[in-house]
Amino acid sequence: KQRKRFFLERVTLIESHDQTSDTPVDEDGFFVFPEDEYLVVNSFIPLHYAQTLIFENSVICSSESFTPYPVQIQENSVLGRTDGDVESISSEELALILTSDFAVDSLQSNSRPLLLGSDHVEVTNPKTKLVSSHLVVKPRDGRPRNRQAGTIIFNSKKNCLEFFDGVEWKKIETEK
Repeated sequence: KQRKRFFLERVTLIESHDQTSDTPVDEDGFFVFPEDEYLVVNSFIPLHYAQTLIFENSVICSSESFTPYPVQIQENSVLGRTDGDVESISSEELALILTSDFAVDSLQSNSRPLLLGSDHVEVTNPKTKLVSSHLVVKPRDGRPRNRQAGTIIFNSKKNCLEFFDGVEWKKIETEK
């Protein structure tokens, strides 16, 4: 809809039958059909699946049985399902789907090592700031075997933070 006018935009033309070649156009570029003329727009069922792949970078998807439709995957996007429809999802849309709640839930239920490869890592909250050039967060049942001096863990059995000084594990005292 543009202003108070409705119009169709042709994305891909598969077949055309032009009855008149001199249809007038208004100042906005829209056809002006006389009272005795009309525009027919229809769809068809493809005879071969290849006819449904009219767009570049498209795949055939289906949200319901026996209802295939082409989905064009946009640049820097992934194919996913949102609100029951299979569609191209941009990184911005994916970020909205994968909210901080999702990230926190994923980290809490993770049982494998979480490795961060970065030259600089900061973990902050209003009262604390942890800055490190190397940070490995590993949820596990016991103390790590491949410990290094400076390794910090939370000991769930003793309910406290501990660090490894290169020889032994020591409790980290906190203020109350």
